[in-house]
Amino acid sequence: WTHDEVHQYLQNEVFPLAFKYINSTEKGRGIGIPSCPWVLISKERLRYEAIKIDNPTSSDLARFRGRLKCPVKDGNIIIG
Repeated sequence: WTHDEVHQYLQNEVFPLAFKYINSTEKGRGIGIPSCPWVLISKERLRYEAIKIDNPTSSDLARFRGRLKCPVKDGNIIIG
């Protein structure tokens, strides 16, 4: 999936109310409008870190889903 397809899926299927709120609020001055209202988060060794990718795609989600070669039921994707 492309970034736009991932974004549309998250916005319309997974978190419709959260995105409705995000889209309805005014942006603060001087903050700048982010290219993406959500960020991919990685958890390694009990530490959470925001992944510095401007437009995450499905391959990025697969890369940060958890252990290498883990089954789908054991994987997780953290979005903030």
